[in-house]
Amino acid sequence: MKLRFEKVRTPEDGSFLFNVYEGKGFDCPFHYHPELELTYIESSSGRRFVGDHIGRYEAGDLVLLGRGLPHMYFSDPLPEGEGGSWARSWVLQFREDFLGDAFGAAPEMLGVRALWKEAERGLRFDGETRDAVVAEMGRLVFATGVQRLETLLRIWRILAECSKAEPLSSRGYVGPSGNGAERRIDRAYSIVNERFAEGLTQAEVARALGMGVSSFSRFFRQHTGRTFTEFLTQIRVGQACQQLQRSDEQVLQICFACGFSNLSNFNRRFRERTGMSPREYRSKFVHLEGGKDRSRR
Repeated sequence: MKLRFEKVRTPEDGSFLFNVYEGKGFDCPFHYHPELELTYIESSSGRRFVGDHIGRYEAGDLVLLGRGLPHMYFSDPLPEGEGGSWARSWVLQFREDFLGDAFGAAPEMLGVRALWKEAERGLRFDGETRDAVVAEMGRLVFATGVQRLETLLRIWRILAECSKAEPLSSRGYVGPSGNGAERRIDRAYSIVNERFAEGLTQAEVARALGMGVSSFSRFFRQHTGRTFTEFLTQIRVGQACQQLQRSDEQVLQICFACGFSNLSNFNRRFRERTGMSPREYRSKFVHLEGGKDRSRR
């Protein structure tokens, strides 16, 4: 995957873009654009990268991204038995000023401007807000002319009135600053996504990027807000959480499948990031689902 500045092309008969994407998975590079973006995941699951945030996404995920905020969705492998296009998303992209500076500066837009400012960190919505916004996005599929603008304004209003949005990236996050930084970060992310289950080391990634280990270590922390080891561990623990939820595999098997070299280290790192052991996590998840406890020794 190559990093790119994404040029969003609006349709000839419209001033903003709304598209429905589908395929076997999402594997876009770590990219950015001046447009704000509202993404709803209709189906699929995987890892979501927004600024310095790394998290899991599932079907039903709704995220608003501010202008220039680097992001990437990386899908889990196609589930066994699934065929065709299991990854499907609705994406709405627009510039802040596409209706003109005077409209954006209107007093009635005060709440919306505040929303856009908070979206510079990325905002995740759920519950009634998500359901109401998704219903409006569904109308955009068939809307034409001024109906498109009316629908977009309703979406802005619903999001701006929500007081429970979850910020994703840290408040102090500063994106890559040129000079090939974006390309290197994207390459590092790609290597980890593809090889986290192996005995991957910081030295191997540094070598792939043509950097010394010390230089890469400083570079990675400067541009992501975390050390490479913290990033790799977060990816591995996130994958372990998914397998604990969805499979009956033994904890030891999951430990090795996610790239940990021994069970004690896996248990320690897992507890650091979730506050519980892998077995406790699985039991709690099953309890919440009301299903049968699948914990195994």
